[in-house]
Amino acid sequence: MRIKSWNPVRLAALAAAMLAACAASAQSAKSVAKQLDKKESRLEQLYADYWRLDYRSARGDKEASTLDAQKQIRELITEPGFLKELEAARFTTAILKRRQRLFLEEARYTAIYTEPRLAKLVEEMSNAESEIVYPVGDKQLKRSELNNLIGHEPDREQRRLAYMARAANDAKLGARIREGMVLRKELGAKLAGKPFVDFMLERKGVPERKRLLEIFAQLRRDTDAPYRELLERMRRELKVEKAEPWDLEYYFATLSGSFEKEKF
Repeated sequence: MRIKSWNPVRLAALAAAMLAACAASAQSAKSVAKQLDKKESRLEQLYADYWRLDYRSARGDKEASTLDAQKQIRELITEPGFLKELEAARFTTAILKRRQRLFLEEARYTAIYTEPRLAKLVEEMSNAESEIVYPVGDKQLKRSELNNLIGHEPDREQRRLAYMARAANDAKLGARIREGMVLRKELGAKLAGKPFVDFMLERKGVPERKRLLEIFAQLRRDTDAPYRELLERMRRELKVEKAEPWDLEYYFATLSGSFEKEKF
């Protein structure tokens, strides 16, 4: 069988075309990298603004809202044209490849959490929680004061009342929390292309759901006996018939000494 020989002119043209394509690809990647630099820098500024506003809101400042900051973050990080270019870019360094993957992943996460309906719902819950006043005996306490009382109040009855007050008010937010979970599930399927739980496990570098449940089950089996021993020690040291939930925070915050420093 006769093999057709390549024309030298055609070979040269093909080589030139390949070199031009490589050069164009390299130039495109360089351009995308510059855009990525700018977006990451701007994103850093926007998140600084977001956390300052979030802190003010958590302290009860009704004028502080994170919604505009979240809108700006969403617009910056989910810009369709840039995401398309970034996904198509062929970077050659490990650092740029890592930044590429993280930015694309962050874009999906941001698209979910800054979605206007979900962002508004979360802010409303946060504002509602910061405004809740918990009646404990003759006291009216904010959430932070309540947590501090449960962790440090020697009077066990006061701790019990504080714990029950917190549980009752948390239940009031239950309907909104369930609404947020349903919406988040819907957005995960739409914007991440997979169940929200699986997307977040993957984002956090956690094993698949089945393996994670196996780890939890093993952890529970391995720690059950030591946990029961701990409860018995707490019962003796607190001089109570049974260690209750309102005893746990108090014990670890007040009576466990250098436990955390020694163990961690």
